[in-house]
Amino acid sequence: MAELLQEQVIDCIKVEKVYDHCFSLEELPDTVEVSLGRELLPTDSISCEVTAVDCQVLQPLRDPDEEGFRTIDVAQHVTAVVTVTDELGTVVGTTTVVQPPNYKSITLYSPPGTQPACEIVDTFCEPVLIVSNGSDTEPAVIRILKKLCKIVESLAVVRLMVPVVGFCVPEACAPFPQEFVCPPDQLYPPQGP
Repeated sequence: MAELLQEQVIDCIKVEKVYDHCFSLEELPDTVEVSLGRELLPTDSISCEVTAVDCQVLQPLRDPDEEGFRTIDVAQHVTAVVTVTDELGTVVGTTTVVQPPNYKSITLYSPPGTQPACEIVDTFCEPVLIVSNGSDTEPAVIRILKKLCKIVESLAVVRLMVPVVGFCVPEACAPFPQEFVCPPDQLYPPQGP
């Protein structure tokens, strides 16, 4: 390692610097109707999956205060699919839920020259309550809960001087954790020794 430090070179790189950021967990409940053509049975399985999600910073941006803090308005758009399967695994009903935009305001250090950004890093959806089993003519009514884990950040492209000891060598990809955690434990790749 000492030999590497002696051979160190200084480079100027152009990168996107994060001036400030935070995580936010959004819980979005919804009630959906699923037409089965019959009553919902105790042996049926209900699943919910987020199929599309988007997070965007709303324009125009508010001006930062004297210390450089700015309130940032963001909107989330979520689409989920609720599916009912019978005990044999056959799909007996499905419906797509397009949630109206959900709005949130967050305050970050975002001085002039920075640009806010929003990213959904994980999602989760589960059925939480059967409101009505439905019938031959009426749909089943199911309460679902969607969860979004998002990062809102303040960014600017800058030039940094950094010591260079070589190029980065990627590691083998690791499987994604199965449990929903916000923020995710493996949001960033692990540092090398």
